[in-house]
Amino acid sequence: PAVDGMEDVEKEGTAGVSIGSIPPSSLGQKESYRSRPYVWIRAILWRMGVDFLAAGLDEIRNSTDVVVDSVTRPSMSSTGFVTFKTLTPVTVTTSAPLTYDRTNPMEITVAPEPRDIVWRNVQIDRDIGAGRAFVADVLLGLGVLLWSIPLTLIQAWAKVENVALIPGLEWVDQIQDGAWKSFINGYLPVITLLGLILLLPLIFQWVATSYEKRKTLSDVQNSIVGRYFYYQL
Repeated sequence: PAVDGMEDVEKEGTAGVSIGSIPPSSLGQKESYRSRPYVWIRAILWRMGVDFLAAGLDEIRNSTDVVVDSVTRPSMSSTGFVTFKTLTPVTVTTSAPLTYDRTNPMEITVAPEPRDIVWRNVQIDRDIGAGRAFVADVLLGLGVLLWSIPLTLIQAWAKVENVALIPGLEWVDQIQDGAWKSFINGYLPVITLLGLILLLPLIFQWVATSYEKRKTLSDVQNSIVGRYFYYQL
């Protein structure tokens, strides 16, 4: 099992399997759980029948473990690569459900090509990436609802009279004694809007790679296409 062996997978015809969803917080989970100061609170809640509060405490504990482990042990990863010599074990491994305990099954898929992997994001925990993707979707969805505001401002301000008020651009209003004013007023809003639209893919790419920490370029491109489509509606 080696990450660097992925290059040999393509050359020699061998097969690789990507194993994910192994949270680092699961290592030593029972020991850390017993040492928690609020274990007795959870036991009391179960006895009182308020099981949803106890489940909430478990969810908070798991989320806290993920964040703490990502800070204190950044070298650990929930994603790994296993290289096989033949296709038979690859088929068996990707078809059989594998788990390291009763509640957390592993997500096993055929590994993508090495060129498709964003290597600097491989070690990011899946739960952290999912949380950041949710935040990004909410903020970008809010941007879709407010997208009409910059469009209205462009239509209102992209005129020769307003451009001439900018220091150093007074000459725009004096081109051939204002003969080009109607031409500029007709095309300037369109050009400004196209420039803003051209910036959207770059913004979405930065969000997917630098904030959400997506692990493959194909996943990054899928997110860009989907979000760009909503902004075109």
